[in-house]
Amino acid sequence: MNKEFLEKIEIRRNKLEEIKTSLKEKFIGIDGVIDKIIDSISLWYLTPEIQFRPLIISLWGITGVGKTDLVRTLVKHLGFMDKFIEIQMDTKNEYSKTIESYLENSGVDTSQPSILLLDEIQRYR
Repeated sequence: MNKEFLEKIEIRRNKLEEIKTSLKEKFIGIDGVIDKIIDSISLWYLTPEIQFRPLIISLWGITGVGKTDLVRTLVKHLGFMDKFIEIQMDTKNEYSKTIESYLENSGVDTSQPSILLLDEIQRYR
């Protein structure tokens, strides 16, 4: 394998470990959830070149436990703020647009690794 490629993977792997530690410091009591999320995104983050389908992670739990804040904090630590789209799916928003139209109008290059958060999806009808 290419030495540069392997070095890039190692740098990203170290960054994921730092992010995991940071998340565990901020979000007390959900170490197992953080481990699962980091494990789930590892391949997507380390080698996006081989990821051809979207990675979908579903977080569920009672209101107010920090699911949305966890995702936002993860996005910030990954350096993906410019590659992040958050759509609130509650009934307060107007949904005359499709998700595809949100993606097109977001300015995010969807051909590159990016993150889409569909928040409060249980309220969408």
